Amino acid sequence: MRYASIMDLVERVSIDDLAERVSTEEHGVTGDLLGKKIEGGSLSGESATIRGAVELAVERLNQVLDDASADIDGYLGAQLPLPDPLPRTIKVRCVDIAIYRLFGGAGDGEREKIYDGAMAWLRKVGNGDIALTGDDGADADGNDVLVDAGERVFDKDSLAGFTA
Repeated sequence: MRYASIMDLVERVSIDDLAERVSTEEHGVTGDLLGKKIEGGSLSGESATIRGAVELAVERLNQVLDDASADIDGYLGAQLPLPDPLPRTIKVRCVDIAIYRLFGGAGDGEREKIYDGAMAWLRKVGNGDIALTGDDGADADGNDVLVDAGERVFDKDSLAGFTA
């Protein structure tokens, strides 16, 4: 099962950077062409060579997402029943891994840190250190912050429980 889509990648990396990374040197695919293909637009005005290069670029993006999903399955799939619906954190980690697979540690090392964090999270979930639960009503934009706090120790009227 693939845990993220090409559009999830585009939310984090520019379409031009993705196109540059997955196109062949002899047939450069532009971000505009790749974006049109991803969104289901027609490339009928382009040459067969360019259409083939765009198809290959999309295949490469799908392959890197499949590989990232396989990494997740390797850590979680066999050990844990995955909740339905899948938590957004799985998609986020899939994108983190896919970006690292595409770009490696190039740049300032931030991608490598994100990848290492994703892999550490997967290990913790796989070991049972972090519970993996389904989304509980978070908006699709993923910008909700969910807090699971313990019982309140203090209140506005009392310092009961305060230890000095």
